[in-house]
Amino acid sequence: MKQRTYALLVAATLITVMLWIAPDTESSTAPPHNIVGYVFDQNGNPMGGVHLTVTEEYFGHIVETYSEPNGYYQVPLSKYNVSNPVTVKGLYKSVEATNYSQISSTHSFTVIELTMPLDVYSLFGSLETPGKAVGADMEISVFHDGKTQTGVSNSNGMYWFDMGSNFSPFETIEISVWGNGFSKETAVNPVALPYEFNIILDDIEPPTVTASSASSVPLREYLNVQVQAHDNDQVISGSLYYKMEGESSFTAITLVKSGNYWNCDIPGMTNTGRLLYYVSMYDGTNYGRFPASGNVIVDVIDVLPPEIFHTPVTTVASHEDLALTCHVTDDHQVETVVLHYMDLTGNTYQSQMTPSSSDTYTAAIPAQKKVGVMYYRIEAGDGFNVFSSPVDGNYTVTVADVLPPVVTPIIPATAHAHEGVMVKADITDNIGVASGYLFYKIPGATDFVNTSMTPSGKEYSFHIPPFNSTGTLSLYIIAQDTSGNVKSEPSDAPAFLINVSVVDALSP
Repeated sequence: MKQRTYALLVAATLITVMLWIAPDTESSTAPPHNIVGYVFDQNGNPMGGVHLTVTEEYFGHIVETYSEPNGYYQVPLSKYNVSNPVTVKGLYKSVEATNYSQISSTHSFTVIELTMPLDVYSLFGSLETPGKAVGADMEISVFHDGKTQTGVSNSNGMYWFDMGSNFSPFETIEISVWGNGFSKETAVNPVALPYEFNIILDDIEPPTVTASSASSVPLREYLNVQVQAHDNDQVISGSLYYKMEGESSFTAITLVKSGNYWNCDIPGMTNTGRLLYYVSMYDGTNYGRFPASGNVIVDVIDVLPPEIFHTPVTTVASHEDLALTCHVTDDHQVETVVLHYMDLTGNTYQSQMTPSSSDTYTAAIPAQKKVGVMYYRIEAGDGFNVFSSPVDGNYTVTVADVLPPVVTPIIPATAHAHEGVMVKADITDNIGVASGYLFYKIPGATDFVNTSMTPSGKEYSFHIPPFNSTGTLSLYIIAQDTSGNVKSEPSDAPAFLINVSVVDALSP
């Protein structure tokens, strides 16, 4: 080893600096100034093949070279400024060291020596996880020549072991690494030392997974699931698998990462029952599952009642059935549609409405045959919920008498004036007859006589007194029912009349 005049140890970088001062003086305009020195390992052994970068700080002049087998290097600077610093940086594999010195103003060279923080018999390298993170604080053991050494990687994931000066090329070194959910069993056969051996660790710990869950979800509504996954290294991807109970296979949904969570929406189910799902997260090697076994169970429930679309009927004729129609829809199924009503006697009834086509249902309330007010409502059920139309109370229907009485005249075709004329008529009505009136005009008269007819059951009658003229007796009948409906007989009277031929008259 070359004799050194003095050494300056820089503790922070483990670099030894030695300067030889020659009697010559150089300036920035003088011939090149040489930066020279030796590179050693931490035990003082010379190191060749170290990449060196020499930087003159004032001009920013950079020169690169490698140390010779005996550790020596020499770099000429064509640009430099006396008394300004020069930095020498050494790089061997992934190990670095740096030293600097001011350029001598009295000599033609400046000596800067480096001490690399490893020895020539070392095995060193870095530990890295599959996710490219440093393998810090990992337990590591090295077995060689019947001996085992143990250590711990530093915060940068680096490790160093001294293999000794008696190491022979291609000897096998067995390495074991473990801790923090990682491990690695490997071996290396270096051709020479020092030797850098970087290790990619095996991840043996799956992600831990938790996911949000709900006890129930409404029919046809999506279910958002939020997942948290933690891993010793990384979480690459995740999927959620779901199906309805009784189905043969699961459907997969890819989870999407958003911030600290992974999310997905399970589509709305079209049938009630039990929804099953589980979550699987992948870290590149292992799968983590939630729940650890089995499935999350969510009840799919029908919370929406059927919808009823119905136009209320407000009036109906007393002689007619009340025909009702409605349209009923549901997000699941319609099980029952029931008509509830109260008739004019105050009795209540219910009857199943009949599906006629698609979602249309019909029913009829029998004819009431009297007048008044009755009530009804429609209820529809889907097996879980019931909806009523109207929501509160009932629809009100006025039962009205719209039919006039029926008048059947019983009148002779001919009559004798001296006897008068018996006029009869059967008057009937679906509700009730209020009155019957006879309008008649004897032969030769210009005005009609109006008189009330006498009822006897359904028969109404009036005897026209004898009169003293012959010719044509004209008449018509008007009947009125209890609802105020009026019927004329003939229907278009007095434009058209019933005529009776009077064949004789009383003597004067």
